[in-house]
Amino acid sequence: MPFSSSSNSNNIHLIIGGGYISEFHIRASLANKFRVILVELDFSKRIYLKYLFPNISIYSSIQKVLKEFDINKFKLLSVLIPIPYRKNLYEELPEINFKVLIEKPITLDCLKKFNHNQTFICLNQAYNSSGKSINKSLLDERSITKISSLRPNPENLLRQSSLSEYLLDYLPHTITPLHLMFWDQNPSIKILKHNEKKLSGIYLANKKIIDFEVLISTNNFDTFLYSNEKKYSYDNSLLLENSYLYDYKKKFYTLKSIIKNQWGYSTMYKLYSDVKNYLPNSGKFKLLNKLLLKNCTYLAQ
Repeated sequence: MPFSSSSNSNNIHLIIGGGYISEFHIRASLANKFRVILVELDFSKRIYLKYLFPNISIYSSIQKVLKEFDINKFKLLSVLIPIPYRKNLYEELPEINFKVLIEKPITLDCLKKFNHNQTFICLNQAYNSSGKSINKSLLDERSITKISSLRPNPENLLRQSSLSEYLLDYLPHTITPLHLMFWDQNPSIKILKHNEKKLSGIYLANKKIIDFEVLISTNNFDTFLYSNEKKYSYDNSLLLENSYLYDYKKKFYTLKSIIKNQWGYSTMYKLYSDVKNYLPNSGKFKLLNKLLLKNCTYLAQ
């Protein structure tokens, strides 16, 4: 099912940042019937995004948006800009009294600026099939000893300033499964090694210590959960490696993921649907509650 170009003028979504990731946010937003207003400083990016999404409104600065719109009319703000630009943005923005979605990573400035009870961290991989299974306690969290992400070398496609920064940016995705298990157990993380090939450390939750790592690899790109002698694929519905018909099952889950994305049911779409409809006291949003800023403060850089 393709995303809808129709929108509800009462559900205005302000997106700040028009980089590569913004396309996913825009599509997910349109699919959930938001009217999109985007701010992007770069002229060429504005032209490109207007070509892709002719029905959205695009501005070159937040000041121009604030001159034309009452900030209190917005229903959602998504912050997609890199860390170095966020502090200045937060100084320009007035007080925000509506929902906010912040792309990773979060910073101490984020913690100071936004209401912790209606701001969410964009850990959209919490919404894949493995994340939903973990949310339903279908994996024994007591047995988890390690989590490891194998990432391709982006080479000329690198959007960060270095491979070490690339690995750091992927750290929140890597520990998303651990966050879903231990978010309410006073978790913290400690980075022990960080270079151009590897980022590693320990995840602490109460008295439990779990090793984590993000690696540059040449194959088998995935995030793996280790449980004693077992190894589960987070990207493939917690498929147990080397289990019966492993290769066929992995191909099936990959195909299933591709089809669902084409239908518009990707993790980002589901995240936006929950953010749009979120009610604090509803049991329907147990997964999204774990992504509230107040439950993710230990991830701040």
